[in-house]
Amino acid sequence: MSQTPVSISYSLEDILKQINGKLDKIDEKFDKLEEKFDSKFDKLEEKFDSKFNKLEEKFETALNSLQNDVNGLKIGQTKLEGEMKRLETELTGKMEKLETELTGKMENLEKDLTGKMENLEKDLTGKMENLEKDLTGKMENLEKDLTGKMENLEKDLTGKMEKMGTEIKGEIKILDATVEGMSKRLDTQEFINRSVVVGLILTIITGAIKVFFPNFPK
Repeated sequence: MSQTPVSISYSLEDILKQINGKLDKIDEKFDKLEEKFDSKFDKLEEKFDSKFNKLEEKFETALNSLQNDVNGLKIGQTKLEGEMKRLETELTGKMEKLETELTGKMENLEKDLTGKMENLEKDLTGKMENLEKDLTGKMENLEKDLTGKMENLEKDLTGKMEKMGTEIKGEIKILDATVEGMSKRLDTQEFINRSVVVGLILTIITGAIKVFFPNFPK
């Protein structure tokens, strides 16, 4: 028993319809996606424009403020330069006036000191001359006094030396006599000592002869 194959056939029109349907759906999705993207881009662009505008406003405000500060600084600098010139002129005048006053005072002080130094020099010169005279007189008096004392001392020493010389001469004579007496005594004592020694020697010799030669005298 044979079976008859089933054949499925589609018409070209049906296929095209299906393809068109799918393409339509894709177009719808793409359109929706495009709308969403455009919406988000528009919002982002609005935010960016808003922030940029605000930043631009802040920058312009800061720039204007800075410009005002620069202008104020220039005005202040001009005023400061004028004040500096005025102060410089005032100080120059005061310095010149002070210099003139100091010059006059220094000249007066120099004259005053010169006069005082001259007076002091004269006073010291007079005092030195008087002191020199006084010292000269005192030195002369001291020299005379010392000369007199030296002469008196010399005379006193001369007298004492002469007296001492006389006393020494007398003592020398006495000493000479004493020495002479002692010499005589020593001579006598020496003679006695020699006699004793000779007698002693003779006695010893005699005793020895008697010992060794008992019959010698016979």
